[in-house]
Amino acid sequence: MGMIKFSKLIIPIMLVVSMVLAIACSSEAALTPERQAPAAYPTAVPAAAIVPTATAVTTAPIVPVASTAGPKYGGTLRFAHHLDYDVLDPAYQLLVPSRRVMYTIYSSLVQMNPDSSIGPELARSWEVSADGKEIIFKLAEGAKFHDGTPADASAVKYNFDRFMDPAVGSPRGKDLAPSLSAIEVIDSTTIRMVLKKAFRPIMQLLSIRTGQIASPTALEATNSYDDRNGDFGANPVGAGMFKFKEWLPAQRIVLERNKDYFEEGLPYLDEIRFLQIPDNRVIFAMLRTGEIEAQENIVPGDYEIAKRNPRIKIIRQDGARGRAIYFKTNVAPWDSKALRQAFAMAMDRQTLVDVVYEGLAEKAYSPIYSSFGVYYDPSFDLLKYDPEGARAKLAEAGYPNGFKYNQPCRAASFEMEYCEIAQAMFKKSGIDMQIQPWDNRTYFSDWVAGKYDEGTWAGYRARIDPDVMLRSFLHSDGSRNTMSRTAYRNPAFDAILDEAVGVYDASKAASLYKKALNIMVPDAPIVVQVAETLLYGLNVDVRNFQTRPDAETRVRDLWLDR
Repeated sequence: MGMIKFSKLIIPIMLVVSMVLAIACSSEAALTPERQAPAAYPTAVPAAAIVPTATAVTTAPIVPVASTAGPKYGGTLRFAHHLDYDVLDPAYQLLVPSRRVMYTIYSSLVQMNPDSSIGPELARSWEVSADGKEIIFKLAEGAKFHDGTPADASAVKYNFDRFMDPAVGSPRGKDLAPSLSAIEVIDSTTIRMVLKKAFRPIMQLLSIRTGQIASPTALEATNSYDDRNGDFGANPVGAGMFKFKEWLPAQRIVLERNKDYFEEGLPYLDEIRFLQIPDNRVIFAMLRTGEIEAQENIVPGDYEIAKRNPRIKIIRQDGARGRAIYFKTNVAPWDSKALRQAFAMAMDRQTLVDVVYEGLAEKAYSPIYSSFGVYYDPSFDLLKYDPEGARAKLAEAGYPNGFKYNQPCRAASFEMEYCEIAQAMFKKSGIDMQIQPWDNRTYFSDWVAGKYDEGTWAGYRARIDPDVMLRSFLHSDGSRNTMSRTAYRNPAFDAILDEAVGVYDASKAASLYKKALNIMVPDAPIVVQVAETLLYGLNVDVRNFQTRPDAETRVRDLWLDR
């Protein structure tokens, strides 16, 4: 079977990268010349495939500071997030903050580059069959897990077999089920991935949790192979740049430099401290006083203050994260399509953009928003703001005199403000939302545990391929859908998603996704509100920071100019 090698793919990918660089806004690299643009690497698609453009990134003006010519070694990076961390096992992890930690502990099979291309990580090179159904990966020589055992082909196979084992019940297995047929060991540093069919999103899946490789020895030693609550999730062992050192729940996770990391010269830092602090404004105060080096979510109201501070630099990523309400469509009263539609039509997105985000967001009507590049249709606006239409839908749902309900809201300052503005907005359409403050730390875990059935207000990160989000949340067999995130079932929608993954011409795939959205959005299993701008705050001494199209923060290769 013919294989597509690196040399045959580099030309079309470089063309895409050049277009991205031509249209993207300036990034931090323009202000920190010590960081060169990443190289382009092949993706597991036929050479004619079209790669979507990267998320737009802009940088706020900062006061220039002196910089050395190259990276410095040593020091501790303190990175703060307002949400708590969950299990650090790739097979079971769910919550967003933990992903920042896991990108640092684990080596994925491949990695996502800032320009949307796919680059090498544990797999140093790969070849793709002409029909897209086989990928042969060549792994790094001498790579080891933090426990000293080899991160070799057998370990990679173990991890994928574990993901796919029904006894494990991993969401990763659900993500891989449409595509993965088998993983075969060719020799100690070579594996063959056999696919059921050509599957366009496969390489993006392998760059996130689905491709993160854990130590089989450590999993077995902690009896955690098929136990989400096993000791491994609190004592993870990967092959990444940093080793796990300490976890104090609701306080911090501490990682230390992996001196045996397989890429020479990396990492730069001695230690990374991931801090959990419930309020973003408290985190921002700590950034201003130098108590931390990095913050992911500066709230819009602090943006102007941050821009005036000569010791802070702001990285702005527009349209980075969708904000939506997720309805459990199999639970009354949310099993009423008309009721869900009323919520969609009661959503005054422009008010949210202007008041909540102070312009640092854009209106969104579907899960595919501007960051999805060629897949995005700016004219799409089904179920747009219509208070009278919303009242009519309430009457159709059996609530002619209005609908009153209790809505859990995270007990953090920005989240409560968001709920209060939404409460006033919904009132105009006959929806009486009673705010129920919910512990910020356990909001998502309590919802997954079924402690409340009302709509969940949450964000989701952009993806360079729309299937990764749409399938997980909305396909009948999607990993998060089957966990009752929405419990949405529509065979016509599923069929279009299943067809689209085999289409490598992005314009043709985009037309299929629009067709799918015309089915799903009127069903309103989720109601998308806005696409948020993410504001990353960094101490001016932090170097090498680059955003990714998926808006997932990677801090493992940063260094401090001190």
